[in-house]
Amino acid sequence: MTKEEMQELKLVLVDVVETRLARTEEGFDSKLATIMEQMATKDDLAAVRADMATKDDLAAVRADMATKDDLEEVSKRLRKLEIKVEHNIEKAIQVTMEGHSILNRKLDSALGLENRVEMLEHKMSAVEYYIREQRAPQ
Repeated sequence: MTKEEMQELKLVLVDVVETRLARTEEGFDSKLATIMEQMATKDDLAAVRADMATKDDLAAVRADMATKDDLEEVSKRLRKLEIKVEHNIEKAIQVTMEGHSILNRKLDSALGLENRVEMLEHKMSAVEYYIREQRAPQ
Protein backbone atom coordinates (compact mmCIF):
# COMPACT_ATOMS: atom_id res chain seq x y z
CA MET A 1 0.00 0.00 0.00
CA THR A 2 1.53 3.28 -1.09
CA LYS A 3 1.61 6.45 0.92
CA GLU A 4 -1.01 7.96 -1.41
CA GLU A 5 -3.34 5.04 -0.76
CA MET A 6 -2.75 5.37 2.99
CA GLN A 7 -3.56 9.08 2.82
CA GLU A 8 -6.69 8.36 0.78
CA LEU A 9 -7.79 5.82 3.38
CA LYS A 10 -7.17 8.31 6.17
CA LEU A 11 -9.20 10.91 4.27
CA VAL A 12 -12.04 8.42 3.91
CA LEU A 13 -11.94 7.77 7.65
CA VAL A 14 -11.95 11.49 8.38
CA ASP A 15 -14.94 11.87 6.02
CA VAL A 16 -16.77 9.15 7.93
CA VAL A 17 -16.09 10.87 11.23
CA GLU A 18 -17.17 14.23 9.81
CA THR A 19 -20.37 12.67 8.43
CA ARG A 20 -21.22 11.18 11.80
CA LEU A 21 -20.48 14.48 13.49
CA ALA A 22 -22.69 16.32 11.00
CA ARG A 23 -25.54 13.86 11.64
CA THR A 24 -25.12 14.39 15.37
CA GLU A 25 -25.15 18.16 14.94
CA GLU A 26 -28.29 17.93 12.80
CA GLY A 27 -29.96 15.84 15.48
CA PHE A 28 -29.08 18.35 18.18
CA ASP A 29 -30.13 21.27 15.98
CA SER A 30 -33.51 19.68 15.27
CA LYS A 31 -34.06 18.97 18.96
CA LEU A 32 -33.04 22.52 19.84
CA ALA A 33 -35.40 23.92 17.23
CA THR A 34 -38.22 21.78 18.62
CA ILE A 35 -37.50 22.97 22.14
CA MET A 36 -37.38 26.59 21.05
CA GLU A 37 -40.73 26.22 19.29
CA GLN A 38 -42.26 24.60 22.34
CA MET A 39 -40.92 27.31 24.61
CA ALA A 40 -42.36 29.95 22.33
CA THR A 41 -45.80 28.32 22.10
CA LYS A 42 -46.10 26.68 25.50
CA ASP A 43 -45.46 27.94 28.96
CA ASP A 44 -45.36 24.44 30.28
CA LEU A 45 -41.75 23.87 31.35
CA ALA A 46 -42.37 20.18 32.14
CA ALA A 47 -43.19 19.43 28.50
CA VAL A 48 -39.97 21.12 27.39
CA ARG A 49 -37.92 19.14 29.92
CA ALA A 50 -39.48 15.87 28.70
CA ASP A 51 -38.31 16.58 25.15
CA MET A 52 -34.78 17.68 26.08
CA ALA A 53 -31.88 15.35 25.44
CA THR A 54 -31.14 13.10 28.37
CA LYS A 55 -27.83 11.66 29.49
CA ASP A 56 -28.75 8.42 27.70
CA ASP A 57 -29.29 10.33 24.45
CA LEU A 58 -25.88 11.99 24.81
CA ALA A 59 -24.25 8.63 25.58
CA ALA A 60 -25.81 7.14 22.44
CA VAL A 61 -24.48 10.04 20.35
CA ARG A 62 -21.03 9.65 21.85
CA ALA A 63 -21.12 5.92 21.09
CA ASP A 64 -21.85 6.71 17.44
CA MET A 65 -18.99 9.15 17.12
CA ALA A 66 -15.54 7.84 16.40
CA THR A 67 -13.29 8.51 19.34
CA LYS A 68 -9.62 9.32 19.41
CA ASP A 69 -8.92 5.73 20.48
CA ASP A 70 -10.80 4.45 17.43
CA LEU A 71 -8.69 6.63 15.14
CA GLU A 72 -5.49 5.47 16.84
CA GLU A 73 -6.59 1.85 16.40
CA VAL A 74 -7.27 2.45 12.70
CA SER A 75 -3.89 4.14 12.37
CA LYS A 76 -2.13 1.17 14.01
CA ARG A 77 -3.92 -1.27 11.71
CA LEU A 78 -2.96 0.82 8.68
CA ARG A 79 0.69 0.78 9.78
CA LYS A 80 0.58 -3.01 10.16
CA LEU A 81 -0.94 -3.37 6.69
CA GLU A 82 1.66 -1.04 5.23
CA ILE A 83 4.48 -3.08 6.78
CA LYS A 84 3.00 -6.33 5.43
CA VAL A 85 2.63 -4.90 1.93
CA GLU A 86 6.18 -3.53 1.96
CA HIS A 87 7.48 -6.92 3.11
CA ASN A 88 5.63 -8.73 0.31
CA ILE A 89 6.87 -6.25 -2.28
CA GLU A 90 10.41 -6.63 -0.96
CA LYS A 91 10.17 -10.42 -1.35
CA ALA A 92 8.84 -10.08 -4.91
CA ILE A 93 11.67 -7.72 -5.83
CA GLN A 94 14.24 -10.10 -4.35
CA VAL A 95 12.81 -13.06 -6.32
CA THR A 96 12.84 -10.96 -9.50
CA MET A 97 16.44 -9.91 -8.89
CA GLU A 98 17.49 -13.55 -8.35
CA GLY A 99 15.78 -14.50 -11.61
CA HIS A 100 17.61 -11.72 -13.45
CA SER A 101 20.97 -12.80 -12.05
CA ILE A 102 20.31 -16.40 -13.15
CA LEU A 103 19.37 -15.21 -16.64
CA ASN A 104 22.50 -13.04 -16.78
CA ARG A 105 24.70 -16.01 -15.84
CA LYS A 106 23.06 -18.18 -18.52
CA LEU A 107 23.45 -15.40 -21.07
CA ASP A 108 27.12 -14.96 -20.17
CA SER A 109 27.60 -18.71 -20.46
CA ALA A 110 25.90 -18.79 -23.88
CA LEU A 111 27.96 -15.84 -25.12
CA GLY A 112 31.11 -17.51 -23.82
CA LEU A 113 30.30 -20.66 -25.80
CA GLU A 114 29.61 -18.60 -28.90
CA ASN A 115 32.96 -16.85 -28.56
CA ARG A 116 34.70 -20.19 -28.03
CA VAL A 117 33.03 -21.68 -31.13
CA GLU A 118 34.10 -18.64 -33.14
CA MET A 119 37.68 -19.00 -31.87
CA LEU A 120 37.69 -22.71 -32.75
CA GLU A 121 36.40 -21.91 -36.26
CA HIS A 122 39.30 -19.51 -36.76
CA LYS A 123 41.78 -22.11 -35.54
CA MET A 124 40.16 -24.72 -37.78
CA SER A 125 40.49 -22.39 -40.75
CA ALA A 126 44.13 -21.86 -39.91
CA VAL A 127 44.72 -25.64 -39.63
CA GLU A 128 42.92 -26.24 -42.95
CA TYR A 129 45.03 -23.58 -44.61
CA TYR A 130 48.18 -25.13 -43.16
CA ILE A 131 47.14 -28.61 -44.39
CA ARG A 132 46.41 -27.25 -47.88
CA GLU A 133 49.80 -25.60 -47.89
CA GLN A 134 51.45 -28.88 -46.91
CA ARG A 135 49.56 -30.91 -49.53
CA ALA A 136 50.08 -28.48 -52.33
CA PRO A 137 52.75 -29.63 -54.71
CA GLN A 138 55.89 -27.70 -54.31
